[in-house]
Amino acid sequence: MGLIEWTEEMSVGIEEFDTHHKRIVSIINHLDVLLETRDNRDQIETILAELSNYCLYHFFAEEDAMTRFNYKMYAEHKKEHLIFTEKIFQFLEDMHSGKEDISRNLLAFLWAWLKNHILVTDKQYSADLRAGGIS
Repeated sequence: MGLIEWTEEMSVGIEEFDTHHKRIVSIINHLDVLLETRDNRDQIETILAELSNYCLYHFFAEEDAMTRFNYKMYAEHKKEHLIFTEKIFQFLEDMHSGKEDISRNLLAFLWAWLKNHILVTDKQYSADLRAGGIS
């Protein structure tokens, strides 16, 4: 599929969350390389677990900021996080059960979700949180 390149267009203007997003992009890119080479199933499972763990950490940080600053779209945003988490856990379960060829589906999902979530959903909270004092 090709690697995701971080651009300033992806920035939400909040340093902590931009740093998190860059790390998520890096993990997805690592996963993409592993899936392309089909190097090692154990490494793929490990990096997918790392992605899910890091996203949970990031989601908690975003949700905490949203509640502190009374972000009006908090419930909808949290729901997107939950859907993503459930989907990643399903991919992990599929890998453990030996389902074949989830790699293309996984990367397509990650790319689409990342693009929509950062460029649309996360951009929506940016102005409200920065107006509340987070930077």
